[in-house]
Amino acid sequence: MGIHAATEAELAFDSVEITADDILVDGNAPGAFKLLLSHLNHERCGNAAMCVGAAQGALEHAVRYMQERVVAAAPGRPAGVAVEVGRHGRAAGGRPPAPGPGRPPGRRRRHPAPLETALAKTAANLAAKFVCDEAMQIHGGYGYSREYPLERAYRDIRGLCFGAGTVEAQRNFIGLRVAAGGHTGSPGWRNPLEDER
Repeated sequence: MGIHAATEAELAFDSVEITADDILVDGNAPGAFKLLLSHLNHERCGNAAMCVGAAQGALEHAVRYMQERVVAAAPGRPAGVAVEVGRHGRAAGGRPPAPGPGRPPGRRRRHPAPLETALAKTAANLAAKFVCDEAMQIHGGYGYSREYPLERAYRDIRGLCFGAGTVEAQRNFIGLRVAAGGHTGSPGWRNPLEDER
């Protein structure tokens, strides 16, 4: 349905010997599974960035369509639609979080922080779905047609909502982390339980 650049095939390895030299990461070594999972954080960062870009593209197509569309010999720009586009523009215009305490600008971690990447992916996935859906609504039936680029953007955004963990899996992860006392490095983070003391 989407992500046509990624090809898939089924492989079968019968009677293949695997030696110790063939193993990239020993699954029994301490921390091996954690190392493999940490690479998902990189994928979540890229996923969030792709969603922001796709949402921005959908928004730009909707704005262009509204400017070019002619209804009853007049450009079709209903006020309500303009307000919607403005709202979605804010949703699509996400910026990377500022470095938090203990992480000066320019200093990088080996791997991105798991909670922050889960938050970024979740927010970007939901914003992109919302923006693209509204952009398709602005286009009407044309947005659903392969003749316009929104149809592809919609399919790709849906696919991005599965990659590196579904939105539901991210929400579960975020909830468990926060319930266990986890927080981001952002200076804007606050613990409501500490505020009550």
